[in-house]
Amino acid sequence: MRFFATASLCVGVLLTAAACDPTDTKHYFTQGVGTQLYPDDIAAQTDLQNTYVQYVCSQAGLTPSVSPAGVVSCGTDPQSEETWYLFVQAGMNDIDERCDSYLTWLDNVRRARAPTIKELSDAHTAAELIMQATGVGAGPIAVVGAAFGFATDTFTNVTSRLVLEVNHSTVQSVVLASQKQFREDLLGSAKGAPTVLIPSKPAAIYALRSYLRLCMPMTIETQINNTVSVFERAGPDALKSEPMISAKTAGAPFQPQQKIVNPNRPKPSPGQTKADYKKIIKNYDPNVHTVSKVERVLSKLCIPPKTPITPKVNMAIEVFQQTKKNQITGLLNDAEFDLLANAAVCKPNGARNYFEKTSLPKGVASDDLVKDMNLVLDKDHQLPVPSKPADVRNRIGMVRDALKDQLFFKSDQLPDQFSPDLFNALVKKGLFANPPGAAPAAPAAPTAPAAPPSSEPPPPATIIEPK
Repeated sequence: MRFFATASLCVGVLLTAAACDPTDTKHYFTQGVGTQLYPDDIAAQTDLQNTYVQYVCSQAGLTPSVSPAGVVSCGTDPQSEETWYLFVQAGMNDIDERCDSYLTWLDNVRRARAPTIKELSDAHTAAELIMQATGVGAGPIAVVGAAFGFATDTFTNVTSRLVLEVNHSTVQSVVLASQKQFREDLLGSAKGAPTVLIPSKPAAIYALRSYLRLCMPMTIETQINNTVSVFERAGPDALKSEPMISAKTAGAPFQPQQKIVNPNRPKPSPGQTKADYKKIIKNYDPNVHTVSKVERVLSKLCIPPKTPITPKVNMAIEVFQQTKKNQITGLLNDAEFDLLANAAVCKPNGARNYFEKTSLPKGVASDDLVKDMNLVLDKDHQLPVPSKPADVRNRIGMVRDALKDQLFFKSDQLPDQFSPDLFNALVKKGLFANPPGAAPAAPAAPTAPAAPPSSEPPPPATIIEPK
């Protein structure tokens, strides 16, 4: 009879585990969630929420604060969005820890299910064999068999729900994907700013409660069922709909409330908009050529940030195109835009255009370049060797005027910058003055001293008549 007692104990334990609270059952059957705003346990729930807020504040690195009325809040500025932003982050981390424990438990239950049923079956068989061998009657044996059968069925029923039936990787994928989407909408990510603002304590509590629901078994099962049913009815495109639990319902849409500016910063030029980029980009697309991308490309042309789009920018593009031996249009095509996006940046106080950056590694004041400029400049304006870059730039306009017939860019366009056409003209001038490979001129032979003047008249000059 000892086996009968053991079996009865097992059945009792399983029935207790599977039972429901009769008070809650009657309440939910008759009233559902209820019709009263004031539940019986609201005071206890308020105390628990205050305790929870205190602990999460500490996890967020904020100091919990309690008002004279006993209201628990967070940080030195409870009305600040930054305070509740940190609070929600810490609360989500706490929920993630609990959710990981729950997912681990689900996996263990699912793995232990088949061995447990097998163990009950083996115990059933062993108990019947032992009772038969000891001469126990058929009646007790049948009772023990029924008890083990009931225990097995009860265990199967208790552990039979969708969240335990499907593959655990599916459950984990559903939960982690939902958490990732919720976090990105609420807190932002590397790809974008947050889309929701948490302005108050109630909004923060609601956001955390919504995040907690993502790891509840009923939510997991509903998402799996919805995915299967929606896919069967409408195909894969229908799966891109708004998630059932979204961070967008947790707070107000994120919108800047105040524009912070430096009062000493110069105002941008009037009319400077994205539409101005049409003047410098051939196939302008506002979705591709964003402000940050265009500013970065222009910086590779040595154009300072926030420079207005004027003909000077087109001229800088023309210098770049002349340097690359491309068609000179003053407009960047797609290939040129991509090339500049990956080009090196200009050094501060150095090159002023793409040609100077890439073709004049020694700068504009190199000795050879100064010597070539002096071949063009008149004696009053020639430069010493070496010269300062500022002095060299002051003479570039004069050099352009002297070589204007050979240049594409005139002195009034680039009065203080080198370009490929000017550089080539100067190099050619220097080569003609000192041809490459020519031997240096031999020193002049010493001349004899001049003879004293003669008193006799010079002989008459010989005139050759043309034939």
